[in-house]
Amino acid sequence: MTGLVYVDLDAVRLVVDGVAHRLRLVRMPAAGEQLTTLCRVVVHASFDLTPPRVVPEPCWACAEMYASDRAARAAQRRLHVVPAEPPRIPLQPRGLRRPPQPKEITG
Repeated sequence: MTGLVYVDLDAVRLVVDGVAHRLRLVRMPAAGEQLTTLCRVVVHASFDLTPPRVVPEPCWACAEMYASDRAARAAQRRLHVVPAEPPRIPLQPRGLRRPPQPKEITG
């Protein structure tokens, strides 16, 4: 039996010198991959499964940028108008269509 481990990419934090930074991730980074935080700190990714001895303090610059990004995305969702229901198009069964009638030529 196998099980999948799901990671919320929005919850991943990068800890540099005891400060937890936020990232915009679209996939889990590989070990050694270069990452840039929201506050523009550039580091290489590494993973450690042992819990930290001290709770890292949050990077306030990253937190501020993350909050403004979320507010902008929420505003875009509020401005996006979705119709209540799609327009109805009357359908005709294929077998009941009338062939085009020839026009009379008068002259």
